Amino acid sequence: MPSWESTEGLGQFLWLPASMKNGSLANNSEMKLPAHTGTHVDAPGHVYDNYFDAGFDVDTLDLDVLNGPALLVDVPRDKNITAEVMKSLNIPKGVRRVLFRTLNTDRYVMLFLPISLYLVLLPSV
Repeated sequence: MPSWESTEGLGQFLWLPASMKNGSLANNSEMKLPAHTGTHVDAPGHVYDNYFDAGFDVDTLDLDVLNGPALLVDVPRDKNITAEVMKSLNIPKGVRRVLFRTLNTDRYVMLFLPISLYLVLLPSV
């Protein structure tokens, strides 16, 4: 599983500190994961100081916005997502969540640190 600033992925994240095989009454698992593991979402305060100072952290995100049906849209591979391209995608009114499949998706660029930093820091449209 991908993990931030790791070329090796997540590595070992599950331990069994208490095991019935070692005389414990029950098996007890312990997990340790960095916050930037796998698919996740960052609050605006993660990359913008003014939002951080205002308290926009992940605990302020409305989970109802993040969970539910989504429309997957294929963006033409030779285009950046601009207002003109957005209009051409014909996204129906009322759609609350959209996932964009782009050339970057095909290239897995999100796995390369310099590029993923650039994508995260792009200003909102």
